[in-house]
Amino acid sequence: MAQPIKTLLASIIPENHRWKLAIFEAWPRIIGKLYHKVTIEKIEDDTIFLGVCHPAWAQELSLLTPVLKQKINACLAQATIKHIRFRYTAYTPLAKPTIVPAQAPSQQSIYTMLPLLTDQDYAALATVKTDGLKSIMTAYLIRCKALRRNNDVKIQGQGNT
Repeated sequence: MAQPIKTLLASIIPENHRWKLAIFEAWPRIIGKLYHKVTIEKIEDDTIFLGVCHPAWAQELSLLTPVLKQKINACLAQATIKHIRFRYTAYTPLAKPTIVPAQAPSQQSIYTMLPLLTDQDYAALATVKTDGLKSIMTAYLIRCKALRRNNDVKIQGQGNT
């Protein structure tokens, strides 16, 4: 049975980090027309890391840091974000995919190639109407599950030594 994406993410993300979902959800409103040029890469403590499609945008947006912080914190219950860091990244949510020649996978990469999302995850993600938000939430969910999987492998590996 399909679940709303909020319910799915709430079951995966620890309660003390759920405020970050509000930022992801409000991101298109926060960043406005620059949505295709600026992406959230990660949020650590009181710092948000944003990827920009060109170094000039990093420079331009660094001048707008106070405005961005104000808009981000306005969607939260309290002023949680204190710092914004920008970095150039070639990724944009709607960029055309590039075709990379196939290579023989290593033993470790075979494990990471196993499907991370379940049919239930895909069904929940299908309920998201905005393509950009769906793309961000899918990438975030995959990253959360991959990190959890990697931590499980490390813990299992420690038991064998």
